[in-house]
Amino acid sequence: MAKRVYSDEFKQAAVEQVIVGRHTMVEISKRLGINYQTLRQWVDDARLASPVSTVPKELPIEHRYREL
Repeated sequence: MAKRVYSDEFKQAAVEQVIVGRHTMVEISKRLGINYQTLRQWVDDARLASPVSTVPKELPIEHRYREL
């Protein structure tokens, strides 16, 4: 089976749906037809590369702790 290649724009849009849109990675991976672990790696990479917190401030404190 050939390895699928995704554009940077596609990756960014998927990551934004998780981080900004606050959708679950399971939901986004199913909707976009991508492997959960692939999406998880993209989100982890984006969070590590970001100089600021990617956890929205308007989340309840319990959810912010979980996201951090």
